[in-house]
Amino acid sequence: MCNNTCYIKCQKCHQTTGACTLCNDGEWGETCEKTCVPNCKICDKLTGDCRICKPGYWNISCENKCSDPNCHVCSISSGECQACKSGLWGENCQTHCGNCTSGKCGKSDGRCASCQFGFTGQNCSILCNIGNCSSYSCNVNYQICYGCNSGFWGTSCKHKCNQNCLSSCDKSSGNCSSCKDGLWGANCNETCMYNCSTSSCIRSNGSCSSCRAGLWGANCNETCMYNCSPSSCIRSNGQCSYCIPGLWGLFCNETCSKGCSDIGCIRNNGHCYSCISGFWGAFCNETCSDCYSSCDRNNGMCSYCKDGLWGNLCAESCGQGCLHSKCRMSNGYCSPCNSSYWGDRCNKTCNHNCLSCSKVNGLCDACKPGLWGSFCENKCNRSCRSVGCYIGSGECMECGFNRWGNFCENVCSTSCSWGCNRHTGYCLRCENRYWGHDCSNKCNDSKCEQCSLTNGLCSVCQPGFWGLNCKSTCKSDKCLDCNKDTGYCSGCPLGRWGLLCQNMCRDGCPCCSISTGACSYSCPSISGIFFIYYFKYTFNKKLISIAYVTLWHMFYADITSIIHI
Repeated sequence: MCNNTCYIKCQKCHQTTGACTLCNDGEWGETCEKTCVPNCKICDKLTGDCRICKPGYWNISCENKCSDPNCHVCSISSGECQACKSGLWGENCQTHCGNCTSGKCGKSDGRCASCQFGFTGQNCSILCNIGNCSSYSCNVNYQICYGCNSGFWGTSCKHKCNQNCLSSCDKSSGNCSSCKDGLWGANCNETCMYNCSTSSCIRSNGSCSSCRAGLWGANCNETCMYNCSPSSCIRSNGQCSYCIPGLWGLFCNETCSKGCSDIGCIRNNGHCYSCISGFWGAFCNETCSDCYSSCDRNNGMCSYCKDGLWGNLCAESCGQGCLHSKCRMSNGYCSPCNSSYWGDRCNKTCNHNCLSCSKVNGLCDACKPGLWGSFCENKCNRSCRSVGCYIGSGECMECGFNRWGNFCENVCSTSCSWGCNRHTGYCLRCENRYWGHDCSNKCNDSKCEQCSLTNGLCSVCQPGFWGLNCKSTCKSDKCLDCNKDTGYCSGCPLGRWGLLCQNMCRDGCPCCSISTGACSYSCPSISGIFFIYYFKYTFNKKLISIAYVTLWHMFYADITSIIHI
């Protein structure tokens, strides 16, 4: 078996020994391991002597260039040119080849193996110009064209084709290859019958290739049925190819069903292409039932139902509790129900105390005012406000005045001035001079106007006092009131200003700023001042000192005698 590989540079080797018998070009030696001299293409395998030089070189060592630059191959022994470069010929390779097909010609005589189209002669230098000879090829010596120009025929293409030929004719006989419209015969001198379509017929016998519209038969002399559309029929038997809309049959003499749409029915069997709305079946002669509009063409099943109906044929009624009387066409299930109904088909009634109930189990979603429970069977606590109570627990949503607890069952402390916290019962605010969750503790200091709700520490002193326990009098007897933390005046009599009201407003200034002494010409009346003082101390003793002190920052009237009433 040949399963061993020859040496790398060996082109052929012995089948049994593997000894190299032929080296690759440019190689020599026992294993083709040696390289031939430069410019040598093939050298002796054993001696290395050059046998064939590369193109353009000669000598046994291929060291000489061919004397003629146009020479492609010269003799290795004499240097004489043996083959010219492509496209040249002659002793010195200086003559160009003619119009040879390959561009190559014989070195000694320039003869071409074959000529390019339109040329002839030994060197293909003679132009084919015999009469109307085409540009393919010719034989000048015998005046023979191998091809004619269009419209000519004959050995030398001297004859014109018949004028009735469509374009060309046979080179040998002059018979037309094809005829102009309306003609037939070898020379196209016969006229086609009028009934042929576009006046064309078969060139050999004159029979019509096809008939004019509305005709049929071998000679196109039969008339198609008037019901054929568009006035066309099968040439061999006169049967209509197509019918005018509304008819069917081989000769279009049958009427389509009235349920067919405007496009009509199939010519072969009368089946409607499509049905008008409300009909079904192959002939659209079956009526859809209570379908909303249309039904399945094949089985009459509705595509959609009218409101209030369901089922394949829309023969079932939706439940009376379905919202807008609509339900699923496939199973009659409603989605959603009217507020007083429940169940898949909304055919069950909610409890009469429910405003609405669950579609799944009938449990109330919302109760009438004042009720709670799964079926709204329980009454809310009377202390709940009018918004009622939660449906699941009966706990009040909001409590009435002075009530607290989940069910508003507890009463706020009587000491609470603004009610109490709904969940803890703690007072939201105490009367002046009281503190604690239930406002049962008196403020610790006698001069305290209001104290902290949680620890009893004084937050607001009575007018004229200051300090942590409100035991100190204002730092100046001229103060109408003073700051709780510093004791400095927060209100001065009319015409005075400063931390101790020790400064007099400048002349002509009725009242001025307590902090800067800047003059103000809009001072409040004495009656207004007296009303504020009277309201603070005699009406309900609730803390309004913030408004009182702020007002005194705006004006400074000398009403000491009024304040000490």
